[in-house]
Amino acid sequence: MQIPKGLAPMVPSTEDALAAERSKAAFKVSDMHQFIVDSDMRTKVAKVEALMGEEPETFSLRKVYFMSRQEKMEHALAIGKRLIELLKEGKLSGDDISIADMVLDINGPFGLHRAMFIPTLQNQATVEQQELFLRPALNYEILGCYAQTEIGHGSNVQGLETTCTYVPETDEFEVHSPSVRACKWWIGSLGVTATHAMVMAQLIVGGKRHGPCPVVVPIRSTVDHQPLEGVTVGDLGPKFGFNTMDNGFLLLNRVRVPRINLLQRYITVSPGGKVSRPANVDPKVAYGTMVYVRTQIVRNMSQVLAKATTVAVRYAAVRRQFKSEASALESPVLDYSMVQYRLIP
Repeated sequence: MQIPKGLAPMVPSTEDALAAERSKAAFKVSDMHQFIVDSDMRTKVAKVEALMGEEPETFSLRKVYFMSRQEKMEHALAIGKRLIELLKEGKLSGDDISIADMVLDINGPFGLHRAMFIPTLQNQATVEQQELFLRPALNYEILGCYAQTEIGHGSNVQGLETTCTYVPETDEFEVHSPSVRACKWWIGSLGVTATHAMVMAQLIVGGKRHGPCPVVVPIRSTVDHQPLEGVTVGDLGPKFGFNTMDNGFLLLNRVRVPRINLLQRYITVSPGGKVSRPANVDPKVAYGTMVYVRTQIVRNMSQVLAKATTVAVRYAAVRRQFKSEASALESPVLDYSMVQYRLIP
């Protein structure tokens, strides 16, 4: 595209208009930034931004709005893969990756592996189970998701229909989706990425129900990433937002897993089927991961609102509408009292 030559410039320019608005403040913008964001966080963000700035071909988001859904997914996977490589190279820490996720704000497919799958193993698995599942998860040798929501049941955890039935003859659990309502639905990182699912299922031992408990279910091969026997899994496709996240569905047809796959820090099923729980432990502790994530959503709203407010205020400062007889320029929308009422606390 070639812009015609000789056109009169826009006065004031976007840059000048923003500078003029900032000059009206009774405080320094840098001082306000220091007040809102503490020194330690500013240092960490600067480090992560500098590191990502060295690899614009991987981390740049300039073209993301022109990408198809598949291109967005591939780009997010490439970013996630590179962050993991930097972690293993010792250039980033786990906290740094969380900051990178915040800065990039693209909800990549590895986010729930870190935010839900790993914390569940850390908080609800025994030492033996952590060696079996947590260690490879931290090394990204397996990739996990958290499969609680079903197409017929959301926050009503007690109503979940997926079952996890103990089979004493083989010392295994049989994980099963008995109906369409039991289909795990809208699960982040499930559609394409995950090799393992942390499935919330109704524990049944000796014909007795013991409530929903988390059980680790391998769903894709770690060799060729194909679905395993008895597993029907797929991606839910394009959405209005979060298109870098592969929300998916999962049906399990009598899938067998070893007894050790049931997380047993707060409930134990011994060989033969004896069930026991630690004294003074509320069974609702099994829902801890989802409760934790809900609190994080509330916390993250401050960042989301800050970004939305920044975009709205900057646009209102450069967008002009109508003018007074005393002015040669149309007035910034930000000068109108109704706009100020909506945007400024």
